[in-house]
Amino acid sequence: MKLSDSFTKKLNQEQLAFLQDFFLHCPDSFLSNLMLKSYPANVTLMSTDDSCSHIYILLNGRLQGIEEQASDTEFRFAEISAIEIIGDFELFSQASARFITLTTLERSLCVMIPAKAYLAWIKEDAHALFIRIQMLVTQWMTQTRSDRKNFFLDNRTRLLQLLYHECSLAHMPEDRGTSGKDCPPRGAMQSGTPFEYKIRDTRGTIAARMGCSVRTVNRVAAQLCDEGYISLVHGKIRVSQTQFAEIEAELRDCMML
Repeated sequence: MKLSDSFTKKLNQEQLAFLQDFFLHCPDSFLSNLMLKSYPANVTLMSTDDSCSHIYILLNGRLQGIEEQASDTEFRFAEISAIEIIGDFELFSQASARFITLTTLERSLCVMIPAKAYLAWIKEDAHALFIRIQMLVTQWMTQTRSDRKNFFLDNRTRLLQLLYHECSLAHMPEDRGTSGKDCPPRGAMQSGTPFEYKIRDTRGTIAARMGCSVRTVNRVAAQLCDEGYISLVHGKIRVSQTQFAEIEAELRDCMML
């Protein structure tokens, strides 16, 4: 299957390679089902209990998984990065409604496909189904390993991990514009400023991602500031290149990297 120019002109080599491999044996008639869509940050892609009308292939950006049925408050429990297929788990389990809510953490690019067309096609395409099974197994193994690592972590190490992850993303180009040039890195400060990276998440968001209270985040952030791993400017967490290297070394020492 050959993708149209509307895809090839907007995607990078990695994104194109995945789509061309995944849809390798897909009939040309299926092409009309593929819709390339861009979403700004903080957009709800799907909501808990919505009907499973579409699946999404996340090509660029990050999504936040939110559990809305476990308690009276939202629980933000997972972060999904590209490249990933979203929304077909419910189809495979024959669920009629979504299990979780997914929102965009940043500008994201997806291929949207009607669920019925996707399911009818992939049941007949052994190559694509094998790729999808590989992705699901890898995701499950990664999550299981992460859960085992995180089970006994203290909140100080959890926050260091979160900061390391966010700062690592700051070194990646966010997207390509119409000019073909990389956009500025995520969260990066302007050149000449004393800090390299500013954590954009609120303390409430950080607490939800860590699974603790805002008070605990405030206490641990103050501790890390005293230890020199971060700087606090008007309550915002900032991390310099030197501090990032120290965070990385600390996590390697405790075998978290």
